[in-house]
Amino acid sequence: MNINGLPAELEHFIHQELAQGKYESEADLIAEAVRLLREREHRLAELRKELRPALEALDRGEYTEYDEHSLRDMIEDVKARGRLRLAERRQTTP
Repeated sequence: MNINGLPAELEHFIHQELAQGKYESEADLIAEAVRLLREREHRLAELRKELRPALEALDRGEYTEYDEHSLRDMIEDVKARGRLRLAERRQTTP
């Protein structure tokens, strides 16, 4: 497989990986790279899909702005609820 035209650092990396015996051929290495790229693209698409409702809500103005005081209150509320849940779990766990 011809890897000419790649940036020198990538070509060097490919040669290092082959020299270490991690892949049997350039084609095997490239195939693995493409599989990983495909997996990453799939995960990014899923993440975008999960974020879409939140971004749309932001666009509609459906959000809460916090100042220093209200943010501190919200954080304390989250911590208090977390402590309560933890205490409940400890009571139900033998």
